[in-house]
Amino acid sequence: MPKTSTPRRIILGLATACIAGGAAFALGGCLISGSSNRSISGAVVEREQLSTVRLGQSTPDDVTRSLGVPSNVGVDADGREVWTYRWNEHRSSNGSMLLLFSGSSSSNTQRSVHVTFEEGVVSRVRQESGRDESF
Repeated sequence: MPKTSTPRRIILGLATACIAGGAAFALGGCLISGSSNRSISGAVVEREQLSTVRLGQSTPDDVTRSLGVPSNVGVDADGREVWTYRWNEHRSSNGSMLLLFSGSSSSNTQRSVHVTFEEGVVSRVRQESGRDESF
């Protein structure tokens, strides 16, 4: 077996390193990919909107101007009118690496605001939130 001279081994090593580095650089954009999405549906109530609702002061007309039309109007066990605003936020994301490994996740956050009226004004405001996740 012929012996490789030291300068030739150094040149071959450098060439191999350059080729490997160049391939990694060129393929770098293809190695990892991902995306994420967010969607909201329903009668969304933002904090700023909710902050305008005043206990003992806001009337149904005031609440409609501030929060919009409720998702549901009902009556509680004590005969008080309750307006419910419901919305859902869905988030999903996925990613892959070298087309060998991939993963995804999603979550649904269901939110609601319940506004109770007594004697023509807001007597209670309650917020609820629940989350379902999958991977």
